[in-house]
Amino acid sequence: MRVLNSLRLPLLVLLICLPVALLASGVKLPGTDRTLSARPVSVPSGDYELAWFHTTTNGATWERFVAGVDLAVQKTPDLTVDESRAFGDQTYDVPEVVIGRPDRPGKLRIRWYKTTNDVTVRDWVRALAQRAPAPLAVIGGGSSDRARELAVAMAGQSTWIGDNPLLFFTTASSDYVTLEQPDAQGNTLKKLVDVYDNRTFRFCFSNEQMAKAVLNFVWSRPDLRPAEPQYWPLAAIGSGLTAALDRPTVYNLSWADDPYSEDLSTCFKTRVVARRAPRAEVFNFQLPFSIGGFSRPNRGEAAAAEFVVKDVTTRMPQRSLIVLPTVAPSARRVLMRICEDLPDADHRLVAVNGDGFSVNVIYRDGSFAWPIDALPIPLVVFAHNNPVAWAESGKAAEHPTGTDDVLHYAEMMRIVTDGVFPAAGDSAVSANILADRLYSRSPSFFDSDGNRIGGTGEYIVELRPKKDDAPATLNVYTRNDRSDWIPVDRLQLPAGAKRKGAEE
Repeated sequence: MRVLNSLRLPLLVLLICLPVALLASGVKLPGTDRTLSARPVSVPSGDYELAWFHTTTNGATWERFVAGVDLAVQKTPDLTVDESRAFGDQTYDVPEVVIGRPDRPGKLRIRWYKTTNDVTVRDWVRALAQRAPAPLAVIGGGSSDRARELAVAMAGQSTWIGDNPLLFFTTASSDYVTLEQPDAQGNTLKKLVDVYDNRTFRFCFSNEQMAKAVLNFVWSRPDLRPAEPQYWPLAAIGSGLTAALDRPTVYNLSWADDPYSEDLSTCFKTRVVARRAPRAEVFNFQLPFSIGGFSRPNRGEAAAAEFVVKDVTTRMPQRSLIVLPTVAPSARRVLMRICEDLPDADHRLVAVNGDGFSVNVIYRDGSFAWPIDALPIPLVVFAHNNPVAWAESGKAAEHPTGTDDVLHYAEMMRIVTDGVFPAAGDSAVSANILADRLYSRSPSFFDSDGNRIGGTGEYIVELRPKKDDAPATLNVYTRNDRSDWIPVDRLQLPAGAKRKGAEE
């Protein structure tokens, strides 16, 4: 007994340390291979698959994606859609939507492979690579950091059964991302679409394209364009003298814990200095983190807001630009602090953003997410599709949730199904054939790198705060083939009231 007692502690240490040592040396232990939990569904012979990656908590995003698929099929009479396994009982481990064309063999199965902390994107990629056939494409990239993770996982998987799948980004807009490990050339900063090179297609507009569109819109509006007062009449007629004399002030913020923010901030700064106002005075602020209260800014945000207020008040009356490439809470905190300390902020500043937050923040949820009474500064944001097309998207007008996401998914799936089920010609499809068809579309939708081509299809959402007795308005514009900004809709925002359709 004494011998057993004396061995108890060494045995306990051995039992704890041995599995750790084996795992560290690469030995797989029973129950520790996480790919066992990533079990792709088989693909019936002759069918094809699109693997949609998203977290288990994003059922609402999947619902909007399916609505976009349904809308795309409605606009293509030759196609059919089966949504019987898209929703419902939670025992469906992998929800799916099935698209077919009666006169063509094979169906397209779009499946949601759910990611968790235990079953990651890399686990699903490895598991799908071992299944025959491989997916035609993997769909993901709802944000730029998730897109980077997915692209790295795809690039790291060297072997597939059949063609290497394509990679479709939905709304990942960063132009450049920072890699945790250097690539083969030793680079850590890389174009997002080049991480999984020659196989990636971005269906949304990039940060550079958004910055270009937003600044083009702002500079085309005399009462938004940053300028000193004596130059405003000249701005109205677009005088060349105006461009020569103008030296606008730009306050350019970025949040260091958000790669999207830093990339978009760089795009705004480059676009202002290189194209819009070479003589602009640009103040750059890199804020360490984006966590804060509802209206109380964190220390970095408060310091930036304090600088803006002091700098604005020391200048002759003029209109300046404040760039806020971030999500709504961070932008709201900064602007609320500025508006508290700067009584005429509505005349002194114009705020711009990319797609950091949607029209829902302003219109549907504005009573608490973007209180216009406390935020009287004009605001310009970007949308990848029409955010107020309720009739077109099938949404009831009495519940005006933004429609840009559903319409964006519909456009995406219309293009994909055109490639999978071409109207004429060879009906066979593989990942390589689909890539060739996407590149050869007429008119072109992608450039040679796989980025969506800009110049048409961009949408701008402009918030005009209330003035005197006039109510605040939300104005939506799009760009035509001549790059003119065409008004789409104008919505009035009731002050201090919850928007119609906002969630209780």
